[in-house]
Amino acid sequence: MAESIPLTQFSAPADRAAFDLPGRSPGYLLLHGFTGDTREMRPLAEAIAAQFGVHVRVPLWPGHGIPPQAMAGLRVTDFLGAGRQALDQMREKHSRVIVIAFSMGAALAIPLIAEQPVAGFVALAPMLSIRNPLLPLTPALRHIVPWIYPLRMASIDDLGLRADLQQIDPALDLDDPVTLDRLKREIRLPTSIFDELRQIQRGARRAAPKIYTPTLILQGSTDLTLEPKGAHWLFDHLPAVDKQIYELPGADHDLVKPRNKGHAEMLRRVLHWLSERFP
Repeated sequence: MAESIPLTQFSAPADRAAFDLPGRSPGYLLLHGFTGDTREMRPLAEAIAAQFGVHVRVPLWPGHGIPPQAMAGLRVTDFLGAGRQALDQMREKHSRVIVIAFSMGAALAIPLIAEQPVAGFVALAPMLSIRNPLLPLTPALRHIVPWIYPLRMASIDDLGLRADLQQIDPALDLDDPVTLDRLKREIRLPTSIFDELRQIQRGARRAAPKIYTPTLILQGSTDLTLEPKGAHWLFDHLPAVDKQIYELPGADHDLVKPRNKGHAEMLRRVLHWLSERFP
């Protein structure tokens, strides 16, 4: 068996990297969420491309698609810069661009759309109200507790990381105590990134009253990651005339994933909304 390589040396596997589905205009830009990658947007991207024959682009956020220690040092400006670049690239190819964004991606899309309006906006479980009582303390916590080590609190299988880690490095023996001890030290999430999430959320709330773009908001009623009231706050503060919101009964946060409750309803509503405006 090949020698395992430190996780810090890996780039995103091919199935997590940015991708395009070729097609006609208008162009669709799909943005994934925090700690996710482009895989979570692929089912929706493929459904849109198949139904409308359009160009769909799904970029990868900085520090994502690889172990979470890669997020160390990232700032709000890094995410906004990446989003702005992706939008500019789509605008170079298409006179009309529709943005469909999930969770953190939706919160980042809001100030970008406020800067430069797009033809349409779909916000899926937008990150406007995070369920974390420690979030207001992150400006101080980032200096006191700089890292969170998830494998010191739960096993690889409890966290659902086995398949991901083996994809990143097939040489990893995830049943070897020495390897597991090493991973407990290596796999870590910078506390600073939660302060950046707090600032992303604040930036979205400041920018929302400047958006006149036709907007669809979909939110799961049993979202345990975000407070559903955040989606309703967004709807109430958008000055757009053409705006709709639906709370999907029983759906959790990850409604973009096909096996999760609410996914089929999300897909149906998104495609119907798009077909009425961009046939």
